[in-house]
Amino acid sequence: INAEYGETTIFSMKRARDEAPPPSNEAVRNKWDGFADLYDRNFYLWSAPAHLSAVAALSLPLLSEKQMVLEVGCGPGNGFKAIRDNTKAKVVAVDYSVEMVQRASVRASPLQVHTAVDDAQELKSIKSDLIDRLISTLCIHIVPDPEKARAPLVPAPCFGCRR
Repeated sequence: INAEYGETTIFSMKRARDEAPPPSNEAVRNKWDGFADLYDRNFYLWSAPAHLSAVAALSLPLLSEKQMVLEVGCGPGNGFKAIRDNTKAKVVAVDYSVEMVQRASVRASPLQVHTAVDDAQELKSIKSDLIDRLISTLCIHIVPDPEKARAPLVPAPCFGCRR
């Protein structure tokens, strides 16, 4: 959308996702299944700073064994150790990509992290009222419908936060 003001042209840019229909859930899953190996090998370069910042901000050491940390979009599980090193709480991690969860499961077992394939837009495997801390870095913005992804997280509606 262009708006002319005298000699100045102001551009109002819409995001590409606003212009095109969102990809199907299956297309997203296929993309991330195919990207799993490259992402796994480059996590510490690409995602670790955001993940470590979220872990540090959540006051995880304050949680008891009866509480729960949920990671949405856990990828191959490279961030599990940082979470486990900071809490005794139950840790549940989900990702939409089957390949990512298979990789995450290898890292999860020795750290007592429960993993599942689940859609961030639905989170059928999680009861939202049980979530005490939520970590979701570099995930929600890539789901087909980010607003829909927030709905299952009520009463913990924000990402990388505590309630």
